[in-house]
Amino acid sequence: IEECDVFRPLLGIDPDDLDNIVLEAGLSPVRDPSNSDRHYERVRWRQVMPELAELGLDLRRLGDFAARMADADALITASAESAFAALVHFGETQNAEMPRAGLAALNRAVAVRLLSRVLRTVGGERKPHALGAVEALHARLLQPGEMRPMTLHGCLVASDGITISVRREGARSRPILATAG
Repeated sequence: IEECDVFRPLLGIDPDDLDNIVLEAGLSPVRDPSNSDRHYERVRWRQVMPELAELGLDLRRLGDFAARMADADALITASAESAFAALVHFGETQNAEMPRAGLAALNRAVAVRLLSRVLRTVGGERKPHALGAVEALHARLLQPGEMRPMTLHGCLVASDGITISVRREGARSRPILATAG
């Protein structure tokens, strides 16, 4: 058996339309049993789609929304990358510092993405961090005055009210500096 790439160009097509095309060609559509297994989130979403369509959230509108969110995500990523380059400074030990005022001046979504990047870079983690925890850290960092040190995602984060410092927790291996968001 040779290895091959699998392309799924018909994912955006209504399944009923595909069934009709197959039937008109004199063929029988193949049914994947996993498509009715409620253990899969995609199945549960498909089951509520008729109710969502009644509310005006049909596949086309959801697809349009997803495309808008992808555009917004690209803008947030680009802004966070720019802020990372401008605000985050690394010391010899790969600990990071950034001005609190610089973080506070950013759009909330950009600031949270920036904090995620700093935590990933300093902590050396390879998986995405829980968004809610990073959002809570952002809110805490914006409160006036000092912030007592707290740990999050393998890092110790503190602020003296002017500078935010992020360093690896003790007993962590050296991170590899990330080069892209």
